[in-house]
Amino acid sequence: ITQLKKLAGFIKLRQNIASRYNEVFLNAAKVKPLYQFTTKSVYHLYVLQADFSKLGITRTELFIRMRERGIGLQLHYIPIPYQPYYRSLELERYPLPMMDKYFQQSFSIPIFPKMKKFEVEKVITSLFCELI
Repeated sequence: ITQLKKLAGFIKLRQNIASRYNEVFLNAAKVKPLYQFTTKSVYHLYVLQADFSKLGITRTELFIRMRERGIGLQLHYIPIPYQPYYRSLELERYPLPMMDKYFQQSFSIPIFPKMKKFEVEKVITSLFCELI
């Protein structure tokens, strides 16, 4: 109940961070936000997409390099056919190209209410340094 009293403030802080990310990433050449900024989202995640086949760096390499800079990227929503339990069902024989594309290109960058402005800028700068 105590945390619920802070919810509106947390949402506003996340929206401020997402707004800054959008200022930078909407016009970026190598990464794009999954969706455009809206004041209706609480920004639990901020998802970027990149075509790693054209970047000269793999997603794994990007994750490692960003971790070395103290920034954790995240992978979300690993498709069911790729989950260990479901592999035995051989679901991959049913092609789902949009699912595969999303999974191969999407990752989340840090966004949390207590992020300081310098931390947000470090995420932005570090991503651009690794993707140049």
